[in-house]
Amino acid sequence: MLSTHQYPVPWLGIGEWFIGTEAARGYVSREPGVFSTVFPQPIGLASTFDPLLMQQIGEITGIEARFFQRKDPKSHLMLWGPTVDPERDPRWGRTEEGYGEDPFLIGEMTAAYMQGMAGDDPVYRRTIPTLKHFCANNNEAGRINCSSNVTPRTLHEYYYASFKAAIVRGGAGSMMTAYNELSGVPACMNPDLERVAKRQWGLGFVVTDGADFSQNVLCHKSHATHAEALAACLKNGCDIMTDDAEMVAAAARDGLSRGILTEAEIDTAVGNALLGRFRLGEFDGDHCPFATELVETDSPAHRMVNRIAAQEQMCLLHNEGILPLSMKPGQTVAVIGTLGAENYRDWYAGTASYAVSIVDALRDRLGSEHVLWDDGYDIVGLRSEKTNRF
Repeated sequence: MLSTHQYPVPWLGIGEWFIGTEAARGYVSREPGVFSTVFPQPIGLASTFDPLLMQQIGEITGIEARFFQRKDPKSHLMLWGPTVDPERDPRWGRTEEGYGEDPFLIGEMTAAYMQGMAGDDPVYRRTIPTLKHFCANNNEAGRINCSSNVTPRTLHEYYYASFKAAIVRGGAGSMMTAYNELSGVPACMNPDLERVAKRQWGLGFVVTDGADFSQNVLCHKSHATHAEALAACLKNGCDIMTDDAEMVAAAARDGLSRGILTEAEIDTAVGNALLGRFRLGEFDGDHCPFATELVETDSPAHRMVNRIAAQEQMCLLHNEGILPLSMKPGQTVAVIGTLGAENYRDWYAGTASYAVSIVDALRDRLGSEHVLWDDGYDIVGLRSEKTNRF
């Protein structure tokens, strides 16, 4: 039970459980043909500057998570999202999944999103959101095993400040550590996981990023064995390894046999995650109010909130009278560029029941005869010097 795939313990009435389902922009359904509400990318949601809207989006995300959980009770309620990393460097390859560069804005928006996902019951939680990635992961080159060397003041006043509000006020029960090191220490062994995030802020439990536990030996080379790496993670407040369950269990047994890990330390880590499962109502049946609330996915009400979010996220930076479009007889609009007729998904998007491209939307509004589209690609012909043939 030290990994994100927690095996059942039948004699204690504990079932199989999986920790982690993406929820950066709504619940991500990867079930073929089953839709969920796909909200705008987080960088767009931040541009709404609307915490109340964020709370509504969080509530919808939590309700849809419960919808899928009732189909498969061993998963779907411990969610991975949102990404709290400050977008300090635009060259980072994941800027679309965060909320910008200002820690106050990040804190306010993620706290509101958390409140909606977690619900307001004093005992139970609709879902348990997991904040990502603690911390200073905002670089691309060597992101898996580089060291982010920042001063204590920058760490606390900038990076930590982005996470604090979502934990203290937002109800975030979990947090994911970053791949990188912090001043030479792997983020999953950062002592502040225990002494700051848990003791000061009240965080429930901590997980590693995907396959990052094994990378302590393979990439960071911080320890010679997985047992030593596991001991360092548990002692510093990282409870659950997002890695192969058998490998993690073998490391725990090795650590116990060598005396570098104690049963009490394992009990603490497993207990932290189990407390989350208790607060989700897994063992309490209908006593949990979220076990009986009305749940649905991709409903008209959810679509309406999504439409408001799509409208509020738009920022018009410059306009010399061309907008709003005012068509005169005989005029046309040209849409030029490869994205004009596309509506791409990313890893953090579920399956939407509708997707409208820019050119299709304009044709629907203005009429197909008034909208031209070109992908903007050059058309190139190659001719052989030997045969003179194209």
